[in-house]
Amino acid sequence: MYGLFIGLLSILPFTGCNQDRQTRHERFLHGSEERLIVTNPDALEVLFGLGASKSIVGISDTPKSFIEKSNNWAVIGNWRTPNIEAIVNMNPNIIVAYKKWPDPASFDDKLRNFKISVERMDCFRISEYHSDIYRLASLVGKEKEADMMINDFDKIIDIIENAVTDIGIQVRVYFEFTDFTAMGPETGGDEILKIVNAKNIASHLKVPYPKISTEWLLEENPDVIIKSITVDSVTVDMYEALLSRPGWDKLDAVKNRRVYLISSELCSSPRAMIGSLYVGKWCYPEKFALVNPDSVHSCWLKKYCGNASGNKYILHPKSDLI
Repeated sequence: MYGLFIGLLSILPFTGCNQDRQTRHERFLHGSEERLIVTNPDALEVLFGLGASKSIVGISDTPKSFIEKSNNWAVIGNWRTPNIEAIVNMNPNIIVAYKKWPDPASFDDKLRNFKISVERMDCFRISEYHSDIYRLASLVGKEKEADMMINDFDKIIDIIENAVTDIGIQVRVYFEFTDFTAMGPETGGDEILKIVNAKNIASHLKVPYPKISTEWLLEENPDVIIKSITVDSVTVDMYEALLSRPGWDKLDAVKNRRVYLISSELCSSPRAMIGSLYVGKWCYPEKFALVNPDSVHSCWLKKYCGNASGNKYILHPKSDLI
């Protein structure tokens, strides 16, 4: 069953379009396309994958590297604080932004005066993947492409759920966001650990991103440590710096070399389901013995990300596991 997953994403068929979604965006039936400015880099990745680049006229200053090299869109400032004047001058119909940023109270009202609407979504939560993809597709007339992307997403999730359905004792995981800041409840990392049936040792803490101490971590003593990295490439130096933190040599995860680095592009992004494949294999290698996350990621990158390279997103001590 799992062996069939190699190359899975290259020839997946379309599924049928829902009739309601077919009629949501009738502008495209009359040849009138929207002009989008995308301040949300995760939404930009989805739109790029849907083949909607021609509908985009402006972006924020932090696109994914493979998108940055592929287009010459105008830049309208930071995703948190975009330049209103630059946006208005580009005469867009719609702004695609994160749910919380830019601040809706100040941002949306200013644009409303210019008859510019704001569509808000995150595009990094696995639980909202279907709705976010279909909303974006309806804006740019790419419903069939959305069906294909959702179909591929569902197949990856099915592989994970089938692999971990009969887990008895959960692996205990410390998932780190920034240095000594855990991914607590309601975060992308917490969502991934729930999907792979692992225990997030910070899930009981009261805030999403709690600061933690070495003493707390030593007391919890997780089986696995995963750190999210936000730079362009994961390096050996980053890995060694993590292992050499004072006191960490006493942790079982360090002793057993079950410490992993993963790019934030695979744990809080439209590819979080692929990050979940990696995390599942790190937590339960025997359950994912025939699953190759690298191959799955390469197929996804080729199909939806302009054939971007996938070798910079993770780092772990046992390359034979993947």
